[in-house]
Amino acid sequence: MKKTFLGMMVWILGCVSLPAQEVEKFQEVIAIGMAMPPVTLQGELAKRSAFVAAVADALAKGLQEIQGKRLSKGRTAEGEEAGASVESWWEGSFPGGLLVKSKKTIQKAAVIKSSTVLSLPEKLYGKSLVVEIINGKLVKPAPGEISLPQLKKTLQANGIIVEKEEYDSAGGCTVTLFFKQNHPPTVEVIAVVGKTPLTKVKVKATDRGGGVKDVRLYFDGKLVEGAPVKFKVVGKVRTGQVVQKEFTVGLTTGYHELQAVAVSDDGFDGPPASLNVEYPDKKK
Repeated sequence: MKKTFLGMMVWILGCVSLPAQEVEKFQEVIAIGMAMPPVTLQGELAKRSAFVAAVADALAKGLQEIQGKRLSKGRTAEGEEAGASVESWWEGSFPGGLLVKSKKTIQKAAVIKSSTVLSLPEKLYGKSLVVEIINGKLVKPAPGEISLPQLKKTLQANGIIVEKEEYDSAGGCTVTLFFKQNHPPTVEVIAVVGKTPLTKVKVKATDRGGGVKDVRLYFDGKLVEGAPVKFKVVGKVRTGQVVQKEFTVGLTTGYHELQAVAVSDDGFDGPPASLNVEYPDKKK
């Protein structure tokens, strides 16, 4: 799904360079989930059920730690009276197709119901599949319908790795998930207004760990079309590496807005940079 971070809106005229934001450090999130199988299940089905439920528990914990566009937090209804029920919910989605929804009902400071729903992508799983876990136990579908290798493949495609899975004598499962957080790139816009309407605009994108898949420029709100990009790479390492793309726009008399955005390898837009220019440049 398409979303954007809060952008930088800057009003400067003439020859302008907008500085890219400071490169953020690569962050890691590790979450541990625990679950028990339903008492009606035994053997391999019980083990499979506990694993899936533990993965859902770890997803619910880990995703709530991730900040930014990967997670859309839901509302929390604050109970004013003692003993009032409080419901909180949230959902997060990933470019790889994994959708996670979670809801908790709390009364007198105790969780009375916790549910998590995983929607697994058809393109990776082979069919559309919705997994539901209530109070730490798998309720649907039947554990035999879930391919654990494909579930792990789905997690990997969404930047989530199963680092450890352990089982106790009672049939409970503990799962440790590692979440990769590859930040989308920032951009820097450079435009020099000359004596003719045709103006070259350079957009530099700084990789913050998530790669740079594309760089886009919008001129007065319209996407500037161009030939397929051949990036000029400046730098030797991935994080902090700079790529550059050049555009040509035709200015008319008055003020114009240039807005640039860079896209990460997994399809997330980084924070945009906006620039207003005036033609002709009265300062020259």
